[in-house]
Amino acid sequence: MTLVDIAKKNIQSPDIKYVARQEKTTTKQIMDGLAAGTIVILKNSSRNGTKAKFVPCGVGAGLRTKVNANIGTSPDCISIEKELEKLEAAVHAKTDTVMDLSTGGNLRKIRQQVIKYSPVPVGTVPVYQAVCETISKRQDISQMPAERLFDAIEEHAADKVDFLT
Repeated sequence: MTLVDIAKKNIQSPDIKYVARQEKTTTKQIMDGLAAGTIVILKNSSRNGTKAKFVPCGVGAGLRTKVNANIGTSPDCISIEKELEKLEAAVHAKTDTVMDLSTGGNLRKIRQQVIKYSPVPVGTVPVYQAVCETISKRQDISQMPAERLFDAIEEHAADKVDFLT
């Protein structure tokens, strides 16, 4: 059952209660927003087993503005350790979410490590991976098969990202 389903059934889940406390509002406002599609809670429902205590994040109408930190490798600078240092710095600075925008190295391994160690929601941009794969095959980006993008989206979801752009 999704958080939207839970909200529509008027059930106050731990995530709904947590977001309401963080936002200094009522669980009713959060549930109404979820049910109406004007609020989302960034948290992959299968996001267990992370190394840090995970905190979901509410985004949407009537909620406070959020800060997102962008991290990620490039073909010229590939280091999981550096990405984890960036993650730690972002969390220390109280970011609400992190985006892994990696375009160099083993993208899946990097993404999985960022998710594993992130206490805040992690977002990704699957089209970046699809484009990187297209370029690595020496194919023209304009000829990238749509299936490559859908495969990347499925892979990111399987890796338990909390949101996609």
